[in-house]
Amino acid sequence: MAEDGVLLTMERTGRERPALREVFIVVTDMSGRRHALAPSFIAGISDADDTAMNACVTLRTGAVLLITESLDALMSRLGACQR
Repeated sequence: MAEDGVLLTMERTGRERPALREVFIVVTDMSGRRHALAPSFIAGISDADDTAMNACVTLRTGAVLLITESLDALMSRLGACQR
């Protein structure tokens, strides 16, 4: 099982297109549930409160995850996905 901070990769194949490699980032929400998110599925990220210890991740579906990671740390990991 992947821990927070680990980037997962999965290959998807379609009948009429070549294999597509997609990167997922693993985050843990405040209730302890882990989520593997494709960066392209994230609509926005913000600080959850004035302490900047936690972040809110808004998904393209409109769902919001309150996660146990700072905005800066998450943005740093997402930047690594773009390289």
